[in-house]
Amino acid sequence: SLASGRGAWGGQPPHRPHDRLGCPLHIRLAGPAPERQSQRSASIAGLIEATKAVDHSVNLMESIALGIAVGMDAVQPVQNRVGFAALRERLQAAMPRDKMREALGAGMPIVYGYMYREVNDADLAAYVKFNRSPLGMRYNEAVMKAFTEALTRASLGMGPLIQKGLQKKAA
Repeated sequence: SLASGRGAWGGQPPHRPHDRLGCPLHIRLAGPAPERQSQRSASIAGLIEATKAVDHSVNLMESIALGIAVGMDAVQPVQNRVGFAALRERLQAAMPRDKMREALGAGMPIVYGYMYREVNDADLAAYVKFNRSPLGMRYNEAVMKAFTEALTRASLGMGPLIQKGLQKKAA
């Protein structure tokens, strides 16, 4: 309970330090079985693979960056506008997909380990199994499509807001 200081989730308080895979350090230092750490790492890797987390993250980053660039381009005087195709080309040159996949993929186990640190091994394994099922795959695709579209729309609105902020500072 919240009154006990254990949090609504009933797990460890959030102030306790965790290792890079999300295992509470007081447990790791006490000597959890290496096979448990290996099983946990495999579950985290399976979840990343099943949810296509790296690809979705790359798509999100590209969409947000392009949305902001397009929004900012739209508020430029007509003669100074670059246009969608040129902006996309510049973005792809500045943020190559393979390099983004590599960078995001390297950090994903740490991020997912932290995000799922309070989920027990059995529940995590069941969640990985769900995400590998046809229903889980459809669910993830639908959620990520909606999330990407929403962030892209929000990013498009950033350009005019940034331009407005810059105009206020100049005045």
